[in-house]
Amino acid sequence: METVKNKALLLLLTAILYISVSAQPPHTFTRYTAEDGLSQKIITSTLQDRKGTMWFATWDGIKKFDGYTFTNYKASLGSTIGLTNNRIEHIYEDQYGYIWLQNYDDQVYRFNPRTGEFQDIPYPGKYQAGAVYLLPLGDVWITTGQEGLIHIRTNPEDHILTAENFS
Repeated sequence: METVKNKALLLLLTAILYISVSAQPPHTFTRYTAEDGLSQKIITSTLQDRKGTMWFATWDGIKKFDGYTFTNYKASLGSTIGLTNNRIEHIYEDQYGYIWLQNYDDQVYRFNPRTGEFQDIPYPGKYQAGAVYLLPLGDVWITTGQEGLIHIRTNPEDHILTAENFS
């Protein structure tokens, strides 16, 4: 009688294990290439914004992926901003939905996803950014090698940037 109970218990545990393992949903992986709109295969940073859109920093600008198509954003000849190159190293999102990026030359820019425009930070001096820190209330701090800290504030009403140096 004891062996029948042991066999029944073993059968019950096996059924529970099978059900819990088979209850996992299947995973699908999709590979995107240049044919799909991803123009650069080297991705240095990724970000999922508050709306669920994926952003990729590449050696050829930033790419927005809405789940169906890629949109490429980069500086071009005749651009009015001083984006020194399109090799982007890091991307971040602030509380207002702007995308902040640091490029290969260690310069920092703000990208407006609503207009598709890049914006220089309003800092008059020459700097090389070490790290970029976005705080929850909208302030941005940039560490530099020679210039100390650069503090950038976004006006909550009109989103105009101001910068000051803490050296």
